[in-house]
Amino acid sequence: MTFAPQILYYLNVLCALLFTGVTALLMGAAAVRRLRTKRVCMRWRPPELDSLPVWPTAFMAAALGLATATRWMGYVLPPEIVGGYLLGALLWMVSVLTASAVTITDAGILLHRNYRTQGILWAQVQDYFCCKRGRQIVYVFFYVTPAQERRRIELAVPLALARRFRTIMENRMNTRFVIAPQLFGKEALEE
Repeated sequence: MTFAPQILYYLNVLCALLFTGVTALLMGAAAVRRLRTKRVCMRWRPPELDSLPVWPTAFMAAALGLATATRWMGYVLPPEIVGGYLLGALLWMVSVLTASAVTITDAGILLHRNYRTQGILWAQVQDYFCCKRGRQIVYVFFYVTPAQERRRIELAVPLALARRFRTIMENRMNTRFVIAPQLFGKEALEE
């Protein structure tokens, strides 16, 4: 082995090791965040994320495609390089799948595990409504941030989980919302 190919080999091994290490840390952080969430009532993957994550899947396909292309051209990539990139892509995929769940807790809603700003407490909710959209029920929550900013957040709940979610939500919030009894009928509104 001459000097230049030897350096390229070690650089590729180093890049594969670094990529695998970083994605292992990413997966570990996603797993720790998921395990640290207390009093989880329910959890599901958002309907728009029911397929495989795009970027890790594309990276894995590109690594396999390049390995196949180099083999077809008569070269053989060392298995530690190909394996390192494939393992890194697999760890990346697992971390994205772990982190992309909607989590309902006793305290509130966490929409995406990697972003703290994507969660609201039940106590922050000022008002809400729901409507059916396709094979899911969409809840729209109006809430106030700690900085007193008014915001809204949409939560798509699969039909199979809608009854359970509604029960949890009503138990946490309806004690704060007083529903006025209907005092007037339709005739009173038409007068």
